[in-house]
Amino acid sequence: MVQFYRINHVTVARGINLLVDQGILYKKRGIGVFVAPGAREALLEARRGRSSTGRFSPTGSGIPGSW
Repeated sequence: MVQFYRINHVTVARGINLLVDQGILYKKRGIGVFVAPGAREALLEARRGRSSTGRFSPTGSGIPGSW
């Protein structure tokens, strides 16, 4: 991802860790990172919530931009 998107490796790690914290991805040590069961539904539900407010908070706190 770093080379493909030409972004910093720390940015990629933060993004992946954010998705792990949200339950969208999960890690298996020494094996890799995988999409969690139910991730599609969770993302679609988050998208539905975003469309009603016009913004989406990745933490689910309802405060746009809060981490």
